[in-house]
Amino acid sequence: MTPLKYLTASESLQLIAQLNRYDTRDSLLIRLALETGARCSELLALTRQDYMPEAQAIIIKGLKGSRDRVIPILNPETVTRLSRHIKSTLNERLFCISPQRFRVIWYHWRPARKKLHALRHTCAVELYQKTKDLKLVQLILGHKSLTSTQVYLDVIYDLDEMRRRMLRVG
Repeated sequence: MTPLKYLTASESLQLIAQLNRYDTRDSLLIRLALETGARCSELLALTRQDYMPEAQAIIIKGLKGSRDRVIPILNPETVTRLSRHIKSTLNERLFCISPQRFRVIWYHWRPARKKLHALRHTCAVELYQKTKDLKLVQLILGHKSLTSTQVYLDVIYDLDEMRRRMLRVG
């Protein structure tokens, strides 16, 4: 069986519990990746002007041909930590690290042997599970085509459908 490219519910809960124990730049970066579904390069490109405190949202400048988008930050703790981080840094860019360094940070935090991009997939899968709104997932991820987003529908449909059918057999 192909290993999941997103965090399971228990892995996600484990990661969140760990993130809640630390108020660091690194934990904030992982939080933002998990909560916004932004790519590594998109998060590392964030500047002070990309944070909209009144709206409690960030502007993600689309890369890899994706669209620019405004993503609300729903977790009040993340909003607080992001505001505090912005006040404490003198740099224009919010996270002055390389993608390689971000991956090393992820290896330190990850609850399972999954790539950093798994946070993007996790955000998409969890959002679809909560809302069943594929268009919303497309907007959050910045996909131009709904076809690119349907991958997440297939993942959820397959797992949910397997469960339903297996429960009916008994």
